[in-house]
Amino acid sequence: MKNTLITSVVFGILLIVCGILVAKYPSSLNGFKSIDKDRFESHEVQNAIKFISISLIIGGFVAISGSTVLSITNSMKYIFWILLGAILIPLLCYLYQYEKVLTEKEKVKFYFWVILACFIIVGVVFYKASRSPALSVQDGFIDISCYRFYDHIPNKDVSEIYLVPKLPPIRKRSNGIAVNETRLGYFETNKNEKIKLYSKSYRGPYIYISTKDNKYIYINYADSTKTKQVFDNMKKQIKK
Repeated sequence: MKNTLITSVVFGILLIVCGILVAKYPSSLNGFKSIDKDRFESHEVQNAIKFISISLIIGGFVAISGSTVLSITNSMKYIFWILLGAILIPLLCYLYQYEKVLTEKEKVKFYFWVILACFIIVGVVFYKASRSPALSVQDGFIDISCYRFYDHIPNKDVSEIYLVPKLPPIRKRSNGIAVNETRLGYFETNKNEKIKLYSKSYRGPYIYISTKDNKYIYINYADSTKTKQVFDNMKKQIKK
């Protein structure tokens, strides 16, 4: 948690520094430096650069203040959304302001690259989310990761490890993703119990791990045979 906080604060400081540098050296801003001198010095372009500079600084403060609050309230599992907001604020402001100062011909090229970037980002997200969970037991810890979700659990903090045939009835998704049969992140059961899923199939079995600090984790793979193999290997490693 401490390392995540430090990383988030450093990231926020970098955004603020970038905002100050954009204000001080506006001609270095990517995209704007290709604009001819007369247009660059126009009131419209200078205002656009000013807004981008301010948005970078705001994004930096969002990253710093948001991560600090999450650290104090022990809610660092939401850090992804704080950092995403810190990135999106200046990014969307940049795209909006940059589009305003382009000529009609330049806008066609601009829209093409934006649409292409969106397709690439969506493709990368789906690819990463579609990958199987990675689970390893080493150096006294159980490490589980898939996409942007991860757990680093000391063996001594594990209360139970079972192979269960099915999940408890799920009421809603609280902080996770659900695409086809993939379910990753935090969900709530019908009994208002929070569970964490690394699930690639609606069919069991599932590896169930509970910890002394009341974490309830379920893991499975598209191939049920692999789920059983991973469970057997994990039990052997923990007993060593």
